Amino acid sequence: MKTNVILAGTLLVFGVAASAQETAPTPKAEVGFSYSYTRVNPGGTLSSGNANGGYGFVEYNFNKVVGLVAELGANYTGNAGRVQLGNTTFQYLFGPRFNWRKSRFTPYVQTRLPIRHRLVGTCVPTSGSIFMWPEPTCHDRRS
Repeated sequence: MKTNVILAGTLLVFGVAASAQETAPTPKAEVGFSYSYTRVNPGGTLSSGNANGGYGFVEYNFNKVVGLVAELGANYTGNAGRVQLGNTTFQYLFGPRFNWRKSRFTPYVQTRLPIRHRLVGTCVPTSGSIFMWPEPTCHDRRS
């Protein structure tokens, strides 16, 4: 009986140690998507505004630690009160990512260099009507 307990304990200890040595293979590429919502409420006489958008990233892993990330995203801001802003911001971010793959949870550090493109359009109503009649005056500008 004592021999069986020692044998079972030994198998249990070596079994746990052997399973701890197994590691999942590092994927060659990883993909992710996210949604972005920002509400700005400046207070005072200025009305609040909302910005909605989305982002996606692709990471190519050179090895277990080093990868290259490309993140693309856009945000759109519509109206703030009776002023139609029509601002769209596109972001392109590229850079290295350093992963620490030791478990199912993978912490990482990354540095990304931004490239930003913005489309700006502002429409201000020419009358006091909230129904935008007559047509608002709009100015479009790219930057």
